[in-house]
Amino acid sequence: AVRLDGYGFTSFAAIHDSMIQAGPNVVLNLGSGEILEFKNTTIDKFQPNQFQLPIDKSGMTLSFSDEFNSLNLHNAQGGTWDTNFWWGAANGSTLTRNGELQWYIDANYGPTSSVHPFSVDNGVLTITAAQAPADIKPLINNYEYTSGILTTHDTFSQTYGYFEMKADLPENAGAWPAFWLLPEDGSWPPELDVMEMYGQKPNSLLMTAHTNETGQHTTVGSTVNVMDTAGFHTYGLLWTPDKLVWTYDGVQVAEAATPSDMNKPMYMLVDLAIGGQAGAPPDHLATPAEMKIDYIRAYTLDEVQQSHLNVTGEHTA
Repeated sequence: AVRLDGYGFTSFAAIHDSMIQAGPNVVLNLGSGEILEFKNTTIDKFQPNQFQLPIDKSGMTLSFSDEFNSLNLHNAQGGTWDTNFWWGAANGSTLTRNGELQWYIDANYGPTSSVHPFSVDNGVLTITAAQAPADIKPLINNYEYTSGILTTHDTFSQTYGYFEMKADLPENAGAWPAFWLLPEDGSWPPELDVMEMYGQKPNSLLMTAHTNETGQHTTVGSTVNVMDTAGFHTYGLLWTPDKLVWTYDGVQVAEAATPSDMNKPMYMLVDLAIGGQAGAPPDHLATPAEMKIDYIRAYTLDEVQQSHLNVTGEHTA
């Protein structure tokens, strides 16, 4: 695919309108005297999936923003982030159906308070997965690793919109970072995975939607190969009534039709799992895995009729 970032194109139609047939070749006018020439082809041969375009935020309104200057945990007085699944036990949780090897530490559970999976420094949140200290293993069902999850269940959910995270992902084998959405009403599927990655495959992103529209659990999405996920990059998902568009560094990299059962408020989750589909860490996390997050933001879509919108909570920090 041809990546056209920084040239003002936001749709395939705009690209098509800027093409000229010059003999056997097609010339794309990029503006400012720049052109891109495609040899031995015709304009009618081009398809939208041949171009990667930047996401257009001009028709969006910011509805959620956490810049992580601090970690605003949810409690009886307010706050944003829970450190447990809503169905989790008092001492934390994991996803057993995935075969995960980590236990998510609940910040509200005193007996495991010696483990700190969350830290904030200079506007960056770090989620750390590490070997569980021997003295707390009996308190976490003898899981081998500790880590953290954050969710906005009960504090922020939204139907449709654009959801984006800027993060630096771990490259430890067996690490499984994810940014995803689940229905506020507790049903499953649907599920929207903005991104998942396995630490030993830093050039591959999993961008997936889970649906029950056929009467059974199915998935649509893509494995997107990128140059590198080292350092900070942005990972996004545009969710409209008609289509899903995944982005990497603000550029559209995958697309699918919106499943028919994906039309109700969803909340955000971000976590660092270990094991499961990523496999067990061969070195048992001799070096802890770290997922660093600069920000998480959500936007409503101005073009979507207000009758479609359902935003619970509004958070900017």
